[in-house]
Amino acid sequence: MEDFHEIFRSLLGIKDIKVGFSLYNKQEDTFERVYGSGMNSFLLNELETASCADSLCNWSYNRLLKENKYFTVSDVELKHEYSKGKAPHIKLLHDQGIQSAIFAPIANDDGLRLGFKLGFGF
Repeated sequence: MEDFHEIFRSLLGIKDIKVGFSLYNKQEDTFERVYGSGMNSFLLNELETASCADSLCNWSYNRLLKENKYFTVSDVELKHEYSKGKAPHIKLLHDQGIQSAIFAPIANDDGLRLGFKLGFGF
Protein backbone atom coordinates (compact mmCIF):
# COMPACT_ATOMS: atom_id res chain seq x y z
CA MET A 1 0.00 0.00 0.00
CA GLU A 2 2.88 2.37 0.68
CA ASP A 3 3.96 2.04 -2.96
CA PHE A 4 0.41 2.89 -4.01
CA HIS A 5 0.49 6.03 -1.84
CA GLU A 6 3.86 6.97 -3.37
CA ILE A 7 2.44 6.69 -6.89
CA PHE A 8 -0.24 9.26 -6.07
CA ARG A 9 2.23 11.50 -4.24
CA SER A 10 4.45 11.48 -7.30
CA LEU A 11 1.65 11.93 -9.86
CA LEU A 12 0.06 14.84 -8.03
CA GLY A 13 3.27 16.34 -6.67
CA ILE A 14 1.84 16.35 -3.15
CA LYS A 15 3.76 14.64 -0.36
CA ASP A 16 1.06 15.04 2.32
CA ILE A 17 -1.51 12.71 0.79
CA LYS A 18 -3.48 9.77 2.16
CA VAL A 19 -5.45 7.28 0.09
CA GLY A 20 -8.59 5.61 1.39
CA PHE A 21 -10.85 2.93 -0.01
CA SER A 22 -14.42 1.80 0.57
CA LEU A 23 -15.96 -1.15 -1.24
CA TYR A 24 -19.29 -0.41 -2.91
CA ASN A 25 -21.88 -3.16 -2.39
CA LYS A 26 -24.35 -2.48 -5.20
CA GLN A 27 -26.97 -5.01 -4.01
CA GLU A 28 -27.23 -3.44 -0.55
CA ASP A 29 -26.26 0.10 -1.63
CA THR A 30 -23.65 0.27 1.11
CA PHE A 31 -20.00 1.17 1.53
CA GLU A 32 -17.92 -1.48 3.26
CA ARG A 33 -14.48 -1.42 4.82
CA VAL A 34 -11.59 -3.00 2.91
CA TYR A 35 -9.18 -4.88 5.16
CA GLY A 36 -5.43 -4.98 4.77
CA SER A 37 -2.29 -3.14 5.72
CA GLY A 38 -2.67 0.58 5.08
CA MET A 39 -6.28 0.25 3.93
CA ASN A 40 -8.09 3.22 5.42
CA SER A 41 -11.58 4.51 4.73
CA PHE A 42 -12.01 8.19 5.41
CA LEU A 43 -15.62 7.88 4.26
CA LEU A 44 -16.44 5.21 6.84
CA ASN A 45 -13.97 6.44 9.47
CA GLU A 46 -14.59 4.01 12.36
CA LEU A 47 -17.60 2.20 10.84
CA GLU A 48 -17.48 -1.24 9.20
CA THR A 49 -20.31 -0.48 6.77
CA ALA A 50 -22.69 2.38 6.04
CA SER A 51 -25.59 3.11 3.73
CA CYS A 52 -24.45 5.07 0.68
CA ALA A 53 -27.48 7.35 0.93
CA ASP A 54 -26.54 8.16 4.54
CA SER A 55 -22.86 8.66 3.67
CA LEU A 56 -23.23 11.14 0.80
CA CYS A 57 -25.48 14.07 -0.07
CA ASN A 58 -27.84 13.52 -3.02
CA TRP A 59 -25.64 15.31 -5.54
CA SER A 60 -22.50 13.41 -4.49
CA TYR A 61 -24.37 10.08 -4.45
CA ASN A 62 -25.58 10.61 -8.02
CA ARG A 63 -22.23 11.89 -9.26
CA LEU A 64 -20.19 9.04 -7.79
CA LEU A 65 -22.52 6.04 -7.96
CA LYS A 66 -24.97 6.79 -10.79
CA GLU A 67 -22.82 8.83 -13.20
CA ASN A 68 -19.58 7.04 -12.19
CA LYS A 69 -17.70 10.34 -12.18
CA TYR A 70 -15.27 11.82 -9.73
CA PHE A 71 -15.70 15.00 -7.75
CA THR A 72 -13.44 17.13 -5.61
CA VAL A 73 -13.83 18.98 -2.37
CA SER A 74 -11.16 21.67 -2.52
CA ASP A 75 -11.98 23.42 0.76
CA VAL A 76 -13.60 21.15 3.34
CA GLU A 77 -13.88 23.90 5.95
CA LEU A 78 -15.78 26.19 3.56
CA LYS A 79 -18.08 23.37 2.36
CA HIS A 80 -18.72 22.36 5.97
CA GLU A 81 -19.78 25.92 6.84
CA TYR A 82 -21.88 26.21 3.67
CA SER A 83 -23.71 22.93 4.33
CA LYS A 84 -24.05 23.73 8.04
CA GLY A 85 -22.64 20.27 8.79
CA LYS A 86 -25.53 18.52 7.03
CA ALA A 87 -23.54 16.94 4.16
CA PRO A 88 -22.44 13.66 5.76
CA HIS A 89 -19.26 13.12 3.73
CA ILE A 90 -18.15 16.72 4.28
CA LYS A 91 -18.79 16.42 8.01
CA LEU A 92 -16.71 13.22 8.18
CA LEU A 93 -13.84 14.87 6.30
CA HIS A 94 -14.07 17.92 8.54
CA ASP A 95 -14.14 15.86 11.74
CA GLN A 96 -10.99 14.00 10.61
CA GLY A 97 -9.12 17.22 9.88
CA ILE A 98 -8.98 16.65 6.12
CA GLN A 99 -8.67 19.91 4.18
CA SER A 100 -9.44 18.68 0.65
CA ALA A 101 -10.32 15.43 -1.07
CA ILE A 102 -11.02 13.70 -4.36
CA PHE A 103 -13.78 11.06 -4.51
CA ALA A 104 -13.54 8.79 -7.56
CA PRO A 105 -15.08 5.45 -8.55
CA ILE A 106 -12.69 2.79 -9.76
CA ALA A 107 -13.50 -0.66 -11.15
CA ASN A 108 -11.86 -4.04 -10.99
CA ASP A 109 -12.03 -6.84 -13.59
CA ASP A 110 -15.47 -7.93 -12.33
CA GLY A 111 -16.86 -4.45 -12.91
CA LEU A 112 -17.27 -3.91 -9.17
CA ARG A 113 -16.79 -0.33 -8.17
CA LEU A 114 -14.66 0.70 -5.27
CA GLY A 115 -15.20 4.01 -3.56
CA PHE A 116 -11.85 5.73 -3.69
CA LYS A 117 -10.76 8.86 -2.01
CA LEU A 118 -7.60 10.88 -1.78
CA GLY A 119 -7.28 13.11 1.24
CA PHE A 120 -4.98 16.13 1.40
CA GLY A 121 -3.69 18.37 4.14
CA PHE A 122 -4.07 16.46 7.37
